[in-house]
Amino acid sequence: MTVKTLVLCSLVLFCACGPGGAAPLDGSLTAVMDVAYDRATLEATDGYLSLRFLKKRGEVEDTVLKVGVIIDGKVPDHSVQFDLAEAMSGGQRGTATRNVLEDPDHTVFPRLSRGLFRADGDLTKAKTVQGEVSLTFVQGNETASGRAVFGTFQAELVR
Repeated sequence: MTVKTLVLCSLVLFCACGPGGAAPLDGSLTAVMDVAYDRATLEATDGYLSLRFLKKRGEVEDTVLKVGVIIDGKVPDHSVQFDLAEAMSGGQRGTATRNVLEDPDHTVFPRLSRGLFRADGDLTKAKTVQGEVSLTFVQGNETASGRAVFGTFQAELVR
């Protein structure tokens, strides 16, 4: 094998690993909308966590999926796991939204029939956290109805 062939094969394998090394989101939702992302951020504030999957579009970023989680009290200094479909006063613990310029008709998702959010580490001090998210939407007439999206993530903590 020549050096040129070896370099070309290495480049092809590197490019196949996905954008920026981000683990892709998977599930039946990917058949009806693009949820590919370049990076993820997790904003932790008292009472709320906001996980955003972002994709570059020129000088700005689209939010291809945002998962909001209502938490009890202050930002936890430990790993957390939440049932996003849990009923709370005023709605569910978890919500999903989207803000993509070229897809203005799909900004809000249906209620969740099942959902999981997990973040590993100290959410008050860490620079990045790893975790997992899994959403299954209730049946209905909207585009995402009855569909699921899931995956692991590494997110930059935003304060």
